[in-house]
Amino acid sequence: MGQEDFFSNGMNLNTIENAKSPADESWRNINAMETSVRRF
Repeated sequence: MGQEDFFSNGMNLNTIENAKSPADESWRNINAMETSVRRF
């Protein structure tokens, strides 16, 4: 939840850090954001 002094890109860093492969989980998040942005 963002406010005037905060920004969120939607990534859940806890999920990434606790994933079996943090690099793969990060890549999935990046691709999901790109897909969302391209829809608009």
